[in-house]
Amino acid sequence: MLGPKDIALLKLQFDAASDLTVTSKDLEVGDSISNNLVTLQNIDADNSLIKFSLSDGESSTDSFSFSLNWWDSNINYYDQWFDIQNSGDYIFRPKIGTFEPNVYSRYSHGKKHGDQQMSLYFEKVNNMTNEVEMKAIVHVTFDEELSAIKFDVDLDSLPGLTTHGYEVIAKWKVDNFDNNNTFYTDSNGLEMQKRVLNYRPTWNFTESLEKLNENVTGNYYPVNSAIVMMDTTGQKVLSVSNDRSQGGSSLEMGAIEFMQNRRIPARDYRGMGEWLNEVDANGNGIRVPASYYF
Repeated sequence: MLGPKDIALLKLQFDAASDLTVTSKDLEVGDSISNNLVTLQNIDADNSLIKFSLSDGESSTDSFSFSLNWWDSNINYYDQWFDIQNSGDYIFRPKIGTFEPNVYSRYSHGKKHGDQQMSLYFEKVNNMTNEVEMKAIVHVTFDEELSAIKFDVDLDSLPGLTTHGYEVIAKWKVDNFDNNNTFYTDSNGLEMQKRVLNYRPTWNFTESLEKLNENVTGNYYPVNSAIVMMDTTGQKVLSVSNDRSQGGSSLEMGAIEFMQNRRIPARDYRGMGEWLNEVDANGNGIRVPASYYF
């Protein structure tokens, strides 16, 4: 007999502009999609990420990677004894001493649909139960109006609540892109604000890094529409736009990340009085799709 957790939602989507004659094939290294501006080629996949090259057909070729990662939430299980801030509804704080995110789900396989779309399948097997979890499907297409590569990231339910909090990010990293630790985020979708990693113009930010573990959280900003950066030569600009308000940052050279979903078995004592645990009608963690324009 099926239980509520065994029932999945089947999503049917019809695009009137789609070409129903397009055939699909397994995605292999070397496969590419293209439009009249650029060619996007799959050049490598090492399970933790998938790598592409982007060429304009003339003089410019760049390589970049896409991955799904997660920050392990900082959780103080003995809050009555220790004054340590939890991650929660209002506060994002990775586990103390964490400076790099974990691999969330690994690239499993892909499909190529005609000349202008790829579908990438990410998943991870639970070593204890051998069940497939941490699933996501990423559709990569061209957006002709924005002259951008569109990443539709359909993130499945986050793992059930245990001793870990999962704060999952979508991340892009361009090779050999030196942005001098500087990037820009929008302010309410209006003026772009300059951000410098581990820096504040009016006070010494680095003094608080070890004490407060704000090496990550202190460099996260609310992003309504885009994160943009320029390399030190002034010849290249990288931008990733999102379709909703999210937290985001650039924590390493040439990298941009956006927070897509969070599930935490703790509260941050900022007014909600409950764990950050959004579930559907069947008690499973909510499924969060999002679109990004690279």
